[in-house]
Amino acid sequence: MKRVNCCLLAALLIMSLSISAYADMRLARSMPRLTISGTTAYCSGEYRGADNKADVALTLILKQGTTIIETWTATGKGSANISETERVALGKTYTLTLAVTVDGQKLSEQSVTATS
Repeated sequence: MKRVNCCLLAALLIMSLSISAYADMRLARSMPRLTISGTTAYCSGEYRGADNKADVALTLILKQGTTIIETWTATGKGSANISETERVALGKTYTLTLAVTVDGQKLSEQSVTATS
């Protein structure tokens, strides 16, 4: 009987840890935004994590083709954001990429594209 109770307790503990980790992943959000109006690109990126004590570092990269136009960085605890503008040429396609590092661990990069 004690062995069965021990196994059930261990299974419940494992399940609760898995659910907690899944909830933390769902609460963390990162998103780049790129809007172009005329010759001005409005570039922003943010990360909001579930752990407000985590070290967060953002890098936001604006490219035209393979050419890097501008790079911005920001840091914070639990969250960080960047909001910048940049002059762009008419009739070109631009890509904005957001790279996020949380407590030294790189997350997958996200990109958006817009045409002037």
